[in-house]
Amino acid sequence: MLENVNQKLVDIVEEARNITVLEFDVVEGVRNKATQEVMFKTGVSGSLVSPHQFGMAIATLIYVEGIPQTSSRVYEELATVMKYAAQNLDAGIFWGGAPHISDITKVEVEEMGMLINDYANKYGNERPLIINPGYFELVLD
Repeated sequence: MLENVNQKLVDIVEEARNITVLEFDVVEGVRNKATQEVMFKTGVSGSLVSPHQFGMAIATLIYVEGIPQTSSRVYEELATVMKYAAQNLDAGIFWGGAPHISDITKVEVEEMGMLINDYANKYGNERPLIINPGYFELVLD
């Protein structure tokens, strides 16, 4: 799934795997135009153009004892790992679990577990909450 993904993002994923015991896979990397159109039409994506199409984003899935996980709590842990991996490689990373934060490498580690709730508290009454805790996107300088 990492074929044609930006090498820096691939390096972040590999670094994350080296520093965590979490079992996770990249389940989506580069998307073609037709797939992006389907994602848009079904409401999975908010636009007809996605960073996935340019190899700048990935979707992940975490497993515990081989069972796929959807709980945001375990993805908060992965986000923290991805934050450290990106910092180790002098890169920025956006996390779909905290769409109000442009680069989670700038967030103090103590705040990482509160980002989803912070987003809900700030924006929950203004618009439907859309989070994607398995989504990570490379942030360019």
